[in-house]
Amino acid sequence: MKVSLLNNKKLTSCMFYTLDILICILILIWVLKLWMVNMNIPFLYVGDSLFTGMLIKGMIEHGWYLHNISVGMPYGLKMYDYPSADSLHYILIKIISLFHPSYAWAVNVYYLATFPLTAISALFVFRKFNISYPSSIVGSLLYTFLPYHFMRGENHLFLASYYMIPLIVMVILWIYLDDDPLFFKYIQGGKNLKLYLSPKAWVCIIICLITASAGVYYAFFACIFLLVIGISACISHNDAHRLVAACILIAIISFGVIGNMAPNLLYEYQNGKNMLVAQRYPLETETYGLKISQLLLPISGHRVPLLSRLKNIYNMQAPLVNENDTASLGVIGSLGFLLLLGWPFYRLSSKSIPYNQKISDMVNSLSILNLSALLYGTIGGFGVLFSLIVSSEIRALNRISVYIAFFSIISLFSFLEFLYIKYCRSIRWKSLYILILGIILIVGVLDQTNNSFILSYKNTENEYLNDEHFVNEIESSVPKGAMIFQLPYVPFPENPPVYKMTDYDLFKGYLHSNTLKWSYGTMKGRDGDLWQQKVTALPTDKMLEELSFAGFSGIYLDSYGYSDMGINMEANLSKILNTQPIVSDNKRLLFFNMLNYNKTLKNNFTDEQWISKKDEVLYPLFLTWSGGFSSLEGTEANNWRWCSSNGELIIDNPSANTKIIDLQMLFKTGYSNYSNLIINSTLLQNKIRINSMGSSFIKNIMIPPGAHIIKFYCDAPRVYAPNDSRYLVFSVNNFKINNEGNLIVLQWT
Repeated sequence: MKVSLLNNKKLTSCMFYTLDILICILILIWVLKLWMVNMNIPFLYVGDSLFTGMLIKGMIEHGWYLHNISVGMPYGLKMYDYPSADSLHYILIKIISLFHPSYAWAVNVYYLATFPLTAISALFVFRKFNISYPSSIVGSLLYTFLPYHFMRGENHLFLASYYMIPLIVMVILWIYLDDDPLFFKYIQGGKNLKLYLSPKAWVCIIICLITASAGVYYAFFACIFLLVIGISACISHNDAHRLVAACILIAIISFGVIGNMAPNLLYEYQNGKNMLVAQRYPLETETYGLKISQLLLPISGHRVPLLSRLKNIYNMQAPLVNENDTASLGVIGSLGFLLLLGWPFYRLSSKSIPYNQKISDMVNSLSILNLSALLYGTIGGFGVLFSLIVSSEIRALNRISVYIAFFSIISLFSFLEFLYIKYCRSIRWKSLYILILGIILIVGVLDQTNNSFILSYKNTENEYLNDEHFVNEIESSVPKGAMIFQLPYVPFPENPPVYKMTDYDLFKGYLHSNTLKWSYGTMKGRDGDLWQQKVTALPTDKMLEELSFAGFSGIYLDSYGYSDMGINMEANLSKILNTQPIVSDNKRLLFFNMLNYNKTLKNNFTDEQWISKKDEVLYPLFLTWSGGFSSLEGTEANNWRWCSSNGELIIDNPSANTKIIDLQMLFKTGYSNYSNLIINSTLLQNKIRINSMGSSFIKNIMIPPGAHIIKFYCDAPRVYAPNDSRYLVFSVNNFKINNEGNLIVLQWT
């Protein structure tokens, strides 16, 4: 009999989960009009979705996303300077790509899969807190179809993948609600506790590790909520073990995030921090903070014209409207949100409990979490203080809204569950309750979605196929594995639009390519970016010469990146290369074949000379001024670089050959009295006397392959400069490197 009951229970559970998934899929098909979709073409083909596409395609082709030898040429792209903790998403997409190795198909499938995954996850958690299947299904679907899910979309694919949030919230609530604290067990008649890893504790550990691999933001917010609920449970239950359990889970998440970022941290340790990439500033937490008004206002472009106009007025007139516009809870979520806000006031004014004790305790804990989310995430809240005092890396605090949404929805449906249990005792009332839930679902989905979520599939397809045809023509005109240089030069990542060309547009060439290598996508702040800056700053004829020496076979030009739509550059390239370009069907993109030009240029050199020129161009010396050195000042003819008492010059020779150079510079202090300057390195060692008149220094040295550090120390007093906060001791003036071969040298300023 027990086995039969268990089997019936499992069958019932399976039926309801299947029903949840089916309803989810039907709503998704209707909202996005998926019958119009070509799954081999990305839903979005602009902005951050191109960046995501490059990462996914690189992972499919090269094993993982951190290193891509098909972009950022001639050195390739290393993503180590752009840390993330999204291994879960990459692994799942990698598995999806095994069935069809198309980046667009894999991204589309994964994005669509996040909807049923979220529905299942939320339904599971609702059921864990004894909410009936009908209520759980409706609540899970409303959480799945938050405006946030659609508005993030494939542009912010990993933010739209929030299916782990219900599970981590379940863990957080267990800290507060469980009779025994996690990781501990009462012994000796309930008088003492000992460390105990129960099956539930192992579930918590696994969920925390998975959360740590599902994005830094969601993991960070989870740690905040764990700390808050741990302190609250410690006070309310008079049990410090609950706080200890919360801290253990925080440590697990933290170590999980660090583990995800280990390759990035190791790379930074070995190569130094890249100050030009992903820099976040404390006051950005104000700009991208949470607004209560945006939680409660309808979504932009609401189906009801009056509500749409109301939101439009707000968006047009209110300050700091940006990605936080995605935070709307919808009318159902807003009711739950207001319930949580009002709950503490009710508890203070009344001793009676309108719920049963378990539901009341859950709403207590949810109201604490909701309030803490508001206090931390809102503009001017504690998140700003954290950013100022501790770290500014977590800046977009509005993203905490997806947690608030779950708090709000599960609290509202726990209240509905109370009404259901108390009043719906007959078949008639139960049927009415099911009808009401159906109405809530329909109203909620209509309220939380609109026609703007139906993407311009046809326009995207036309643009995508235009670029695909263009790149196919390029591939048929050059050898397999050829390198293509892309113009205009655009720093990567996170660069403002260049005229009509938006950020990451240059990745479109790579996204359609199967056999070519592309220049765009080299990490700014690293050698490849400096190389591209130097090459593109040359006159067009000299630029083409160096690109030829470097091994490039063609020029890809996006006319949208020029104020004159690329007319002058097109004319120069056509004249110098003596060829007409391949032009895309929409007239935006042009390709200039360099094969004949390269052949003609190579005929002017012997094989030995050509190899020498190639080595010279591809492997210049890279100079980095660090330690106490400041940025370069002055003009090209007369320049200087101030330093504190200590500084370093790192000379990196990436070539396999030793280079012989002449170092030439002038050292100065701020005073007429002489001071000592000590230069120490494996390359050279000198001690010279310097003062404000300047002391010239010329030295012929050999630079073997690899990086070499030249250390400077000066015992001069600090220069008096009351309006300059820097510690100024000596300066390096008119630094030059010379040799007979006009050696190329690239230096960071």
